[in-house]
Amino acid sequence: MKVSALNYKHLHYFWVVAKEGSVTRAAERLGVAVQTISGQVGLLEKALGKTLFAPQGRGLVLTEAGRQVLGYADQIFLLGEQMVEVLQDSNAGGVLRLAVGVSDALPKLVAYRLLDVALRLETLLKKDPMLEVVLTRRTDVFVPLEERTAIANRAQADLFVSIHVNASRNPDARGVETYFLNFASNPDAEAVAARENATSAKTMASLPEIVKAITLNTKLDESRDLAGQVHRAIVRQLTGTHRGFRDLGVKQAPFVVLIGATMPSILAEVSFISNRSEAKLLRTASYRQKVAESILDGLRRYQASLKAVRTVANQ
Repeated sequence: MKVSALNYKHLHYFWVVAKEGSVTRAAERLGVAVQTISGQVGLLEKALGKTLFAPQGRGLVLTEAGRQVLGYADQIFLLGEQMVEVLQDSNAGGVLRLAVGVSDALPKLVAYRLLDVALRLETLLKKDPMLEVVLTRRTDVFVPLEERTAIANRAQADLFVSIHVNASRNPDARGVETYFLNFASNPDAEAVAARENATSAKTMASLPEIVKAITLNTKLDESRDLAGQVHRAIVRQLTGTHRGFRDLGVKQAPFVVLIGATMPSILAEVSFISNRSEAKLLRTASYRQKVAESILDGLRRYQASLKAVRTVANQ
């Protein structure tokens, strides 16, 4: 089936039925007849060549194909909501056109919100006159993954923190996880790295170079400690912000954006944009402020831990 042949009205009816768990409740929510809902979903199944629902008791459950379609439908209709929001913001006086290098496919409004976390963190850090902050971007200009690391190296930074949003085909996936550079410890971490590395210019021909860089990583232990401090701070701050919050832990994976960093470096995945509740949270300034404050807290705790180690070493 060609993409142009997809009927988004049929997809919307399917999406509502999936959310409501029955055709009857979906019909009540949409204000249409049950027969209309059934007919539209049937046309979608015919177009896709897949059965999307199976009967269970008085309700319906998604088939494997249905779960896959729901994952895409969640993202499609979330983008629709964001489109309306962008247009409303534009009517109110303009919206910032910003981009971050998480993914070229990331909606611009989401990119702005993610970059807003970095800008808020910068403001917090600059309150300390002893700290100098360097951002790899603050405008709508794409910076290659490798160049971001190079910027940190040229600035002779002491720490490098890359802030990202996560995504999954499973719409129920949620939570926060923090990474440091190493070979992936499990398939999930490997998948996250593969997605984040998608915008890199590196190819399979670069594999020996990447393996060598990871093997020779001299900041592994420090990066692991930094990731732990920042991750625990994020979890402390965000626990209780929404029902179902999940601590996904500290993990390791071969992120291109961290390769070659001459200082302790981490990548923080602060929300799942593919999860509707977390995507809504990311829209709020208060949530973005909490994320920024939590990263600041983690950085301070890491700095304090270094001072404690130096004190013991000098005794």
